[in-house]
Amino acid sequence: MNHKQIERIVQKVFEKAKKGSVSHSKYALAKQVVKEISSLNSKTLERAYSRYIEKNDAMSAPNPDTVEFFCQYIGYGSYEEYMSKNSEHKITTTDKKNSKEKKADDSDKNGKIKKKYTWSFTLKIFIVLGIIITIANQFIRSKIQILIAPL
Repeated sequence: MNHKQIERIVQKVFEKAKKGSVSHSKYALAKQVVKEISSLNSKTLERAYSRYIEKNDAMSAPNPDTVEFFCQYIGYGSYEEYMSKNSEHKITTTDKKNSKEKKADDSDKNGKIKKKYTWSFTLKIFIVLGIIITIANQFIRSKIQILIAPL
């Protein structure tokens, strides 16, 4: 299952719950959903809220059965039905969100661009440093031999 799609589903679940709940706290919204989907635990909903609304990646993703219940709650028969009815929306929105997320990931709080260093960049640095050290070593040895030779 696509995590971006699950995130959208969870957002829709809690948007719908806000319409029927006086309080908009995580706990109250989870209880509102449980009123309509009695087969789900409110803790499961709170974990989904934490992961996808509060962006807490330490929380586990919901299992496929839970996602099926979420889809039913927002008016779809199944996850597959949700995907088929939202496939054109998925393509345009996902691309836009990915580009926005990539830009957000590349910059810090001050708006400065963070550079992502990879192992290949590190390897290139070591190779260049090795070449410089080798050339410097050869140059120093030749100077020492010139100084020692007249003795």
